[in-house]
Amino acid sequence: MKNYALLIQLINMVEIIENQNGGEKEISLADFSNYIIRQSQVPLSDNQHADSMAALIPGERTSSFIDLEKDKRVENNISRIIVLLNRHVRNYTKKVFDDTPLQTLEEFSYLTMLYNVSSLTKSELINLNFQEKTSGTEVIKRLLAYRLAVQFDDQLDKRSQRVKITDSGKELIDSIAKDISSVSESLVSILPNKERERLLAILQKLDVYHSAEFSKNKVVKYRNTKSAGSR
Repeated sequence: MKNYALLIQLINMVEIIENQNGGEKEISLADFSNYIIRQSQVPLSDNQHADSMAALIPGERTSSFIDLEKDKRVENNISRIIVLLNRHVRNYTKKVFDDTPLQTLEEFSYLTMLYNVSSLTKSELINLNFQEKTSGTEVIKRLLAYRLAVQFDDQLDKRSQRVKITDSGKELIDSIAKDISSVSESLVSILPNKERERLLAILQKLDVYHSAEFSKNKVVKYRNTKSAGSR
């Protein structure tokens, strides 16, 4: 049975909770969940942190909670976990968007980009979200259809159109800001502050690198398209 080790861990946890409660009442799912949350919020010493990280190294870990593939390279497992985390965020935010016109994280991202600026050209907005023109244009169309944003001609460049958030769009962002913050907190709730700071620094380093690569590729693609059109 592949999950035998996990079942043993769960049984041990139940026994601990029973002892904490003095064995006086039947343990509920809420009791079990609260125990997990309390355990995750206890700060680790440096030695404990080193032990917990060692347990997650493929081939050396003893925990079954994160199913890292032992025969995969570290880089592959990192990519896999990033993809899974993205799915978790999307699942959490679906609940926040339930009573709103918003359906995707992309729509929310575009709208928040517009919140603190007077307006942006469509190209600027799409590039800031690191999307291809076709996909970004569809996101903007939906925001316009929801009346959360409006578009108008650029006064300096007649070939461009600008987009700005509407009052309804601002009200929507304000109304869900607290819930979105809760999603962000939930995502890293088990990490103590020092680990959050280290994680942020690593992610920022990756973001800076890949943002530069995206911009470089956009320039190369533009030059290739322009040179092909001049032939």
